Amino acid sequence: AGAGAGGSAFTPEMMQQAQQQMSQMSPEQLRTQAELMKTMTPSQIRASNPMMAAMSDAEIAQATSQFEMMAANPELVKQAAEQMKGMSAEDVQELR
Repeated sequence: AGAGAGGSAFTPEMMQQAQQQMSQMSPEQLRTQAELMKTMTPSQIRASNPMMAAMSDAEIAQATSQFEMMAANPELVKQAAEQMKGMSAEDVQELR
């Protein structure tokens, strides 16, 4: 699978894996992750996290914001995980 229309190689499978990992994190872990990401440049994040290696600067900024939102609202994590469970690869691709 090559890069999509957005030029990113962030596949639906990677999206689901990331969502699964986030759903297993406590609010404190999510908060810590967001704080850590805010101290790093997008290039550093891509180099240190294979899941984010193909993400654009804007996608990384969005991911950081999502970590912060989920840390502030743990119920959001559960809702997102439930939604992702029933989604096909095409559905996930449309989220991008």
